[in-house]
Amino acid sequence: MVPESVHVTILADRGLGRTEMARVCQSPKFNYIIRIEPNVWVRGARFTGLLANCPIEPGQRHLLRNVSYRKEKPVLRHVAVVWQPDQPNPWYLMTNE
Repeated sequence: MVPESVHVTILADRGLGRTEMARVCQSPKFNYIIRIEPNVWVRGARFTGLLANCPIEPGQRHLLRNVSYRKEKPVLRHVAVVWQPDQPNPWYLMTNE
C-alpha cells in the first residue's frame, strides 16, 4: 500500500506503548516512536530494571540501545529517556530508529 519511496514514521502516545504495537511496526517499511509508561521492565547493557528507576536529571537524555522491553515476550528496541528542563517529568520513548 505504501510506495517504496515513502518513508513512514509512526508516532504514538502512551496508550499504544505495548509490545504488540512494536511488533506490528517492525515491518521494514515503518519506523516508530512510541511514548511509553515508565513502569515497564527493561534489560540492556547500560541499565536493567524498572524504567522509572533509570537515573536521570532535568536537562539530561539517555539512549538505551537494544534493550529487551518487558520481561515476558520482550521486543528488542531502543528506549530514549529525555528530561527537558522545563518539564516536570522525563519522557520515555521506544523507537526502532
